[in-house]
Amino acid sequence: DGSKRPVRIRRKVVLPASNVVVPAMRPPAYAVAEGVDCGPANILSSDEESGRLRTSYVVVGAGKTGVDSVLLLLRRGVPASAITWVVSQDCWYFLRDYIFH
Repeated sequence: DGSKRPVRIRRKVVLPASNVVVPAMRPPAYAVAEGVDCGPANILSSDEESGRLRTSYVVVGAGKTGVDSVLLLLRRGVPASAITWVVSQDCWYFLRDYIFH
């Protein structure tokens, strides 16, 4: 409803500054040809993109975001043959539930 009320601060937590830069915060570190649509993975979740089916997709990266992007495309009905997934030569995944027991 937009109303305001005062609060009393009991504890202030100060975190160190982080210099982390994720791909969504910068342009790609590689050349992109003119006319090619290139954007961060989170654009796939946008309303505009969710109803759009392109002829092909390229997902760069084998981290969690890359995996999530490929799975999202497959769930939307994009054929696997229309997805090119660029991953490093040496990629490992661990199931945390079994590692930290």
